[in-house]
Amino acid sequence: NIASDPDERFDGVNVDIEPYSSPDFKIDPSAPDSLQVQYLEVLEKMVHRRDVSGQNLPIGPAIPRWYDTSDSAKNVTFNGQTKWLSEHVQDMSDYISIMDYWDAALRGTGGIIPFAQGEIDYAETIGKPNSVVIGVETKDIADSGDPYYITFRQQGRTYMEGELRKVADHFRSSPAYGGI
Repeated sequence: NIASDPDERFDGVNVDIEPYSSPDFKIDPSAPDSLQVQYLEVLEKMVHRRDVSGQNLPIGPAIPRWYDTSDSAKNVTFNGQTKWLSEHVQDMSDYISIMDYWDAALRGTGGIIPFAQGEIDYAETIGKPNSVVIGVETKDIADSGDPYYITFRQQGRTYMEGELRKVADHFRSSPAYGGI
């Protein structure tokens, strides 16, 4: 990246490591050698290497919306602090991209807004502006086994844009909100 012309360089690095796809992720997240801790160690090394290189490359992991609500993501002890996995990730990264896969801004107690609220609130608490980017799903998932409600594919663009407008309007006043 350093050897490239300025207009050819990367603007940042979006990291998509999905440790939860392993059955080991369900094992006690408070264990010192848990997969959750190993994941955080990898992220920490990436940030350290970026820092040592002297490059201004924001690092932003993609995280599932449940890293601040699931039993397999709570009480993770890393660098002497015990907290939600999402909070550890937010502490060390420049931004996060929440895989907030839902096809409505609000639906009952669910939806894009309530599932992103915890990460938005935490980013505000730690003073990280523009650090929470919300990702949504638009692909056809008919063969994946995923639930129907995680993608906008079947509702179409007009419906999706209306729902995303609701999300943007809801979070617009938050300094942590980094867009969709």
